Amino acid sequence: MHFYEAQGLITGWRNTGNHRRYPREVLRRIAVIKVAQRAGIPLKEIGDALAGSRMGGRRTPNDWSDLSAKWKADLDDRISRLTRLRDQLSGCIGCGCLSISDCPLAQSL
Repeated sequence: MHFYEAQGLITGWRNTGNHRRYPREVLRRIAVIKVAQRAGIPLKEIGDALAGSRMGGRRTPNDWSDLSAKWKADLDDRISRLTRLRDQLSGCIGCGCLSISDCPLAQSL
């Protein structure tokens, strides 16, 4: 959790025993961060998306739905680009391109 705090994604405080304490909302926030990371979403983008719901600011179900729809669209785009790259890769290896400017694989990136 210290890592996420250092990244500005969560906030907490220290009690009199010098133990880190976090509000209950942080658990939900960490769950969202973990799922987003597993989906390959960069921490910067996760932080930007969650910036509107800093501690004390609650998101509505519609907010979560909008966020997941955006991330889904981004993932669909990334999957599409990676699929095209994968499909072109087998034809590209050993094709004999002498110029990167002529390589269809390099041009599709």
